[in-house]
Amino acid sequence: MKKSKNIVEKLHIHPISAHFPSAFFPFSVLFIILVIIKEDSAFVAGVKYTQLAGAVTNPIAMASGFIDWKSKYKGAKVPIFKKKILFSSIAQTLAFLCVAWSYLMPGVLEADNFLIYLFLLLTILSTVFTFLVGRWGARLVYL
Repeated sequence: MKKSKNIVEKLHIHPISAHFPSAFFPFSVLFIILVIIKEDSAFVAGVKYTQLAGAVTNPIAMASGFIDWKSKYKGAKVPIFKKKILFSSIAQTLAFLCVAWSYLMPGVLEADNFLIYLFLLLTILSTVFTFLVGRWGARLVYL
């Protein structure tokens, strides 16, 4: 008799939810660069909204990935899963840090503020860690 899959596996929630933060973080980088180049504060809203959307959707991807890992891979403690857990946690921490920073200190996103470059670096790092997690996920799917 075939073992029934859990709802997360049946609906493919993890692969679907993982694409949202992977899309929002690079757009945050793009909007920050536009703030710097164009010196147009209209792009600040884009930064804030994409950062917030990425930071809010990433925990959904992480939770569904955890459920997939436990059910599909029996919680195997192999290097690829350790990297995915570590790097997704780093990406999430950086994303929340950026969201909090931009709301607590709105001036950080002004083009003439040197802190915007540190903010950009943190956003780029969040994007890189998110992409790496996705890359390893793709290796699992396409092995």
